[in-house]
Amino acid sequence: MTPHSRGGSSQTVRESSLAHVLEIPSATLLVSLPTQARNGWGRLPLLSHLGSSRSTARFSPDGVRIVTTGEDPDNNCLWNAHTGKLIARLNGHSHSTYMAAFSPDGRWIATAGADNTTILWNAQNGDRLTRLQGHDRPVLWTEFSPDLRLLVKASADGTARVWSVGHGICISVLQGHTKKVYRAHFSPDGLRVATASEDGNVCL
Repeated sequence: MTPHSRGGSSQTVRESSLAHVLEIPSATLLVSLPTQARNGWGRLPLLSHLGSSRSTARFSPDGVRIVTTGEDPDNNCLWNAHTGKLIARLNGHSHSTYMAAFSPDGRWIATAGADNTTILWNAQNGDRLTRLQGHDRPVLWTEFSPDLRLLVKASADGTARVWSVGHGICISVLQGHTKKVYRAHFSPDGLRVATASEDGNVCL
């Protein structure tokens, strides 16, 4: 397994069937979350990420829940981070899911999919709230604004789109890149967006 941390809140797991939750800095193993189908693991008769060779995991802001995504779109999952118990499967994407992001207050989850869409979920119970469309290539990244009002999506179609979370509408298309846009981040005040692309440029 090769873990990668981002701000202490997420891990990427490769070449393993488990995502491990560790206590820092002692690296004490607290709980393992399955990322490949097996039988008889704890209280979970059917486990997540069937046949997935790469998964991502992200903690909720309060550290109580973890969302995992992978190549099998029917096995994106929401977990209890303390017990490893499955809370819900986030079924809705038709292709691989690249990543997931909790809202800053932990109420919502946004998932970015190879089906060109982003889906918003209830982070407490995993209920699907709405699907955000508009891109004609996979959505590679998604992020909430600090004030929760907006969501930005970065896509392989070379654009990023800013959405109103409350109204479910696209309010701005950020153009200027000539290749895939891999990342899009809000400034701390939520007034600007920085995008990073395969074309080697960062745009504001």
